[in-house]
Order: sequence, then C-alpha cells, then structure tokens
Amino acid sequence: MLTVEDYGVIRRAHRDGMSIRAIARKFRHSRRKVRDAMAAPEPQPYTRTKERDAPKLGPFKPVIDQILTDDEQAPPKQRHAASGGRRRTTAGAAGRGRKARSASPTACGWSRNAN
Repeated sequence: MLTVEDYGVIRRAHRDGMSIRAIARKFRHSRRKVRDAMAAPEPQPYTRTKERDAPKLGPFKPVIDQILTDDEQAPPKQRHAASGGRRRTTAGAAGRGRKARSASPTACGWSRNAN
C-alpha cells in the first residue's frame, strides 16, 4: 500500500525524467502501482470489501439492538448504560444454554456504534 509520501516521491521522480520501470525498480513497487499512483489525483482510502464477522458478539446483536430501540422510547433516567446492556445479554445467553461470556469492550463498542 502506498502512502501519501510515496505518491509524491513517485510523481516527482517521473517529473524529473525517470521512466516507470526505473521508478518501480528504485522504490520497489510494481509498474502497475506506479502507473496507478501517477494517474490518481490523490491517494485512494482503504475500503473493506466485506463486513467483518463478529464471532463473540454475533448472537447478541439482535438483543442489543432491541435494548437500544427500547431505550430510545424510555425516559432518560430509565435508559441502560453499556454495562447494563451487557448484564442483560449475558443473562439471556446463560438461560439459553450458552456460556454467559461476552467481551465488554466489544458489546460497548457495538452499542456505541449503533446509536
């Protein structure tokens, strides 16, 4: 992956008269990457091709989403903090024959991003 500085170095080298092959050899990038760097007006940001799996949090996502939608309609003093949501999800899992284990930072992150 090229950094912003790499883009600048490649463009300056080409402007100074180096061939694409020489640039690729000197900076240890493929000729295709050198051509892409010269053609793009600015570096392209990294994007994921598919969503990441959540092996620990996966079974709890519907429960957390339900808690969050219920909290939107509840009065402010009756809403759940992230720790309260964790207690509800782990208690529900223990009742369904699963291990009552969920990563607190993971659950807190999901509830924070869901809002």
